[in-house]
Amino acid sequence: MGNQVLAQTDSSDTIPCVEKDISDLLLRIRKRRGKANKNSFMMIVPAIGSNPSMGFFFGGVMQLAFKPKGSERLSMLSTGIVFSTTGQTNFNGKSNLYLFNDKLFVSADFRLARSSESTYGLGIDPKRGFSGEGGLGVNGYETNSVDSAQPLTFSNVRFNGTASYEVKDNLFFGVGLNIDQYSKIDDISLDIPNLVLTEHFKYSTREGFNPKTYKVNGWSLNAVYDTRDNLANAYKGVFANINWRWNPEWMGSDKNSSLLYYEFRAFHSLSEKRKRHLLGFWLLGQHLTSGTLPYLNLPAVGYDQRNRSGRAYTFGRFRGEDLFYTEGEYRFPISKCSGILGGVLFLNTTSTSDRFKGTNLFQHFQWAYGTGLRILLDKKTRTNLTIEAAFGRKSSGFYINATETF
Repeated sequence: MGNQVLAQTDSSDTIPCVEKDISDLLLRIRKRRGKANKNSFMMIVPAIGSNPSMGFFFGGVMQLAFKPKGSERLSMLSTGIVFSTTGQTNFNGKSNLYLFNDKLFVSADFRLARSSESTYGLGIDPKRGFSGEGGLGVNGYETNSVDSAQPLTFSNVRFNGTASYEVKDNLFFGVGLNIDQYSKIDDISLDIPNLVLTEHFKYSTREGFNPKTYKVNGWSLNAVYDTRDNLANAYKGVFANINWRWNPEWMGSDKNSSLLYYEFRAFHSLSEKRKRHLLGFWLLGQHLTSGTLPYLNLPAVGYDQRNRSGRAYTFGRFRGEDLFYTEGEYRFPISKCSGILGGVLFLNTTSTSDRFKGTNLFQHFQWAYGTGLRILLDKKTRTNLTIEAAFGRKSSGFYINATETF
């Protein structure tokens, strides 16, 4: 890419298009020449808002896209921190790295938080949780109170990491370590003397967990297949991941359990001339395959590594022993030639189960749709600033992020 003249020309213009990014535009405005030719790009995205549980919150996310020495694949690192006026703090770090000449793929998710989250029980019940005022979220954080919400505050330490080695072209196998511990859980809506019992309390007591603290530790087997041409913003290729986690009591888990996770992404460009004109598809699922998990460790929307699933709904809005999520995007250029400005239309749907109440996976779905803008910040790494609005049932969300959602 760089300053390479692209082969495509607009159908209404015979002048070859030259891809540009924001820095090219700024250099032109300032009438300066030259720009460093580098294989990395860093940006910071602010996070700001307020809700009844957290009060006013503020912070930011730093993301770095780069190519390690000797690597042809792009890698990404991100770290974020959010503070609130109620004393809550959320620090997280995430990585997807291709190392040692692309032979080793390392993926990690670390979180240290004193935070809050509203929950709504398990499964998707069309008659429950959709009355009254609709919810509004900013980057997945709720900003208003919903009548049916049952808020929790808690401390959380989490580390999920895998290291996978390439055994054949684009195919990786490896192992992982998983630690997820919740403590100091305050179930705000719980009022036992007046027989007001929350879904979290009922589930925890029924399954034999301490509703104030619980932990899930284990290891995993991991398989990855990746043919994407760019990790941050793919124009073509597929990504597939299958992960099986075993959480034995001898590793510190409160109860034995196992969990199957799978994910698939596919990208298809609709034009050889304008590759940003494409369709994207994303599917992920999680299933409790044995034993039992604590309430907050159950699969939930927004709990993927980068917290991007379930646009229009807040983190944890839908939860269950089983989760299925899928999303489609139509991405398109808006700028006639430069490619600085683009757009997106998307549609997603979620289904979760509640085995105790007999709500099966795929029995009910909740849909959402939305649109957004893309601003190309760095053409070398294809890093976009994404600005989106999403709308679901009695819920909506506004999002500002670095790189594509998937």
